[in-house]
Amino acid sequence: MRHYRMYFLLFISCLFIVCCPDSNTLAKDNITVLVLDHSVKPVDIVSSGRYLEIVWEVKLCNKEERPVNFIITILFMDKNDDTLEKAEKKCAIKANETRTYSDTLFLRTSIAEKLASTSVDIQIE
Repeated sequence: MRHYRMYFLLFISCLFIVCCPDSNTLAKDNITVLVLDHSVKPVDIVSSGRYLEIVWEVKLCNKEERPVNFIITILFMDKNDDTLEKAEKKCAIKANETRTYSDTLFLRTSIAEKLASTSVDIQIE
């Protein structure tokens, strides 16, 4: 059973095509936040193989002279760019700071098998 879990994790890892732009700029009300990098990694299979534990990370850079509050949304999409699942997290970043944010979520294996890509959306509050 342990070998099955490792092979399944390897298979799911190969399915993840993570779109990591060099830098996306988000500007709202003259606030500029750069998405420097993001990644999504499956780390374990839980609940008798029904869920995949996933860790995501987003590295951001605040180019402003003031702190910014925002919501990070990770979109999990199929090959047609339809959103299958999303994860959200409220965050804050200090002035002129570069910081990495991360979180864990549990994704049904039936959804994980359909994943083709991920995307990051930042919404400034």
